[in-house]
Parts: sequence; structure tokens; C-alpha cells
Amino acid sequence: MTHIRRYFVHHAPIFITAVCHRRQPYLKCDEHKALLLSVMREVKGEWPFRMVGYAILEEHFH
Repeated sequence: MTHIRRYFVHHAPIFITAVCHRRQPYLKCDEHKALLLSVMREVKGEWPFRMVGYAILEEHFH
């Protein structure tokens, strides 16, 4: 597992990229994209944050 350094700066924008396992196109299906967005909303309910924008592609998202 990679040890990613995370630097927290209060009120600073954070850019996130996540890649699907082995870059498989798991997010190609609209139902899977909807599930991802549902999970994002659920997490936002527990950990309030402001999402300025996002991009969901077939094998990764930002």
C-alpha cells in the first residue's frame, strides 16, 4: 500500500483523483455512476464539505 502524504490547510481546495482497480471501466455504466454519487452524498452528510465540481470517467474520477 502506498503511503500518501496529506497536508491539511483549513479552507483550501483539495483536488482528488481516484482510479478503479486495474483501471477497469467500472464507471462506464450509468447505474454505477449513480451509486458513486450516492456514496458521495452519504459521506457529505457525515463529513460536511463543499464540492465545487467533479468529473466521472469510465475508469477514474476527479
